[in-house]
Amino acid sequence: QTPAATPMRGVTTQLYTVPGDSTRQIVVNHYD
Repeated sequence: QTPAATPMRGVTTQLYTVPGDSTRQIVVNHYD
């Protein structure tokens, strides 16, 4: 999987895949 592109300046998007569960993903947005 490719990292999600940053939608706008000052926002960092991180995509986490839960170990042992390939169907569950957590998207975390950091607003700087």
